[in-house]
Amino acid sequence: MSDRDRNSERSWVGENRSSYFGQWVALAGRRLVAFGKDAKVVYRDARDLGVENPYLVYIEEERLPFAGW
Repeated sequence: MSDRDRNSERSWVGENRSSYFGQWVALAGRRLVAFGKDAKVVYRDARDLGVENPYLVYIEEERLPFAGW
């Protein structure tokens, strides 16, 4: 699993990001295994659940670009 592409994880993030703004999420394929405000805790929780190489990503709120005055 370490060398495979992460398309399924990126797809999950695109579909579910609005529910996790401001949080870290750990995924195993399309399965959410942990989430929270602290990346180290989320990663550890995913590993504790047996996920050897979780996909860890911070979900930022999308912002519109500022064009200035």
